[in-house]
Amino acid sequence: MKDPAQALGEIVHTNATILLVDEEADTRGLTREFLLDLGCRVITASDLPNAAHVLRVMEVDLVVARYDDAHAQSAAAALRVCAGATPIIALSAGADTLKVLLDALGRALAQAMEAPSSPSN
Repeated sequence: MKDPAQALGEIVHTNATILLVDEEADTRGLTREFLLDLGCRVITASDLPNAAHVLRVMEVDLVVARYDDAHAQSAAAALRVCAGATPIIALSAGADTLKVLLDALGRALAQAMEAPSSPSN
């Protein structure tokens, strides 16, 4: 399994367009700020119908979606159908836990991007 920071680093690049899907404004705002700090362009959707509309009308590089536990499986399946081949990162934490996770991911991503690349053979 890939390191999450490495996987995110491979997908996210400056000016990447990311669709952020979250019903809660607080967690949507927190995650949006994290992604903006990475240099991404962030489009937000508060629910699946809005996310599906965005996916129909524009190209995105990555979907980041936070689901509540009660509907996570059905929402993830529906979003996967809408997103097609676009990668999805699914989150399920509340705002407090999400802040800690994003801070840790941000540090790991920064370290991964600063690490010297291994020489090619």
